[in-house]
Amino acid sequence: MQLAFDFGRATIEHRQLHLRLDDLRLSIRQLYEEDQGDRAAYAGGRLSGSLLDSRDDRRALVLRSLLRQQGGYLSPRDCYRAAVILQHGRPIAAINRARHLALRAASGGVPEARHLAAATLDRRLMYQGRSQKYGTQYRRINGRWQLWPVRPNTTDGQRACWSVPDLREAEAFARTL
Repeated sequence: MQLAFDFGRATIEHRQLHLRLDDLRLSIRQLYEEDQGDRAAYAGGRLSGSLLDSRDDRRALVLRSLLRQQGGYLSPRDCYRAAVILQHGRPIAAINRARHLALRAASGGVPEARHLAAATLDRRLMYQGRSQKYGTQYRRINGRWQLWPVRPNTTDGQRACWSVPDLREAEAFARTL
């Protein structure tokens, strides 16, 4: 049996894959920049919470579609940006995917992904009505922000390993919101 390999065709397919990956990375970066811009607008009172939620849902839908089409060829920075977008979603499946991507980004050397990995775990626990592990999630009660309940057995040393401030700092931060 003789095997033949068409190097010309393989080169073209490789080039097309590379272009698709560049497009994917650009799209993820654009979605991430939109996400961060919307967060700044919301914090500045220029965007309502319902519009923010709607835009988050659209971004997550677009991102999931892109990820399905392109598979797992993401750089650590792409994983981080995708995780940021997905962690703003409401379904637990989106939070779980965000955590997976944040852990990939952290293991790939993106320092800020460590905090995001902790925050996605805390968010999932919060959505399940459970106490969070690290202390990254807040809720508004009677017009005041409060830290969502935190498991008492997590140490500040464990928090530091995931780039999360100690519990006193987190509680103080809630008072500034």
